[in-house]
Amino acid sequence: MSIVFKPQIPKDFSYLLPVQEVKEVERIYKPRVWTDAEKDQLVELRAMGVSYYDCATMLRRGNSNVGDIISLHKLQDAISNLRQAHIDRIMK
Repeated sequence: MSIVFKPQIPKDFSYLLPVQEVKEVERIYKPRVWTDAEKDQLVELRAMGVSYYDCATMLRRGNSNVGDIISLHKLQDAISNLRQAHIDRIMK
């Protein structure tokens, strides 16, 4: 007769952890999406040299939101090109 070792420690302890249910919560604040017309207005305003604060005030947006949209949608090139076009038109 041989002695067989049977471990008493289970291999998996996941059954001891409580299962958490994730509830889908409806957002109270729903952010406004930037329309193409608003982006075009922003590019025009920035090409004219209007500050971020003034752009945000005119478009009824936050200051940081204006900068975020410019970097997110890579509008800096469009602003620079439009600014250069304004300068070229004036210098003719």
